[in-house]
Amino acid sequence: MLGGGWLAYDQFLGAGGPVGTTKSFINALDAGNAEKANELIHRNAPISGIPEYAIQRFETLDISIDEAQLESETETSATVAVTLTVAEQMTDQTQSTTQTVELRTEDGEWKIYNTGLI
Repeated sequence: MLGGGWLAYDQFLGAGGPVGTTKSFINALDAGNAEKANELIHRNAPISGIPEYAIQRFETLDISIDEAQLESETETSATVAVTLTVAEQMTDQTQSTTQTVELRTEDGEWKIYNTGLI
């Protein structure tokens, strides 16, 4: 068995924790799934939900997560740096961007608190 156990497995898949929540949020945006994205936003966040115009914009983009890395974590807050490749469907133009996503816990689950993605 390879070393690292559950923590390495969890981080590799991005299935949980701050990195997993960040990936799920971005994947929901990429899919145009406002309901799922809104479920992942902290109730006290400065952003109260995904506006319709933002969902319409995300529907014209293909977003790939190149890397998501945990920068800091406490019991109640975390910061994830995520590098994305964003492709405009109509023009085939692509660009790479790195965004910082701030998360906080809510009822024991990681939620998006602040992000420049919206």
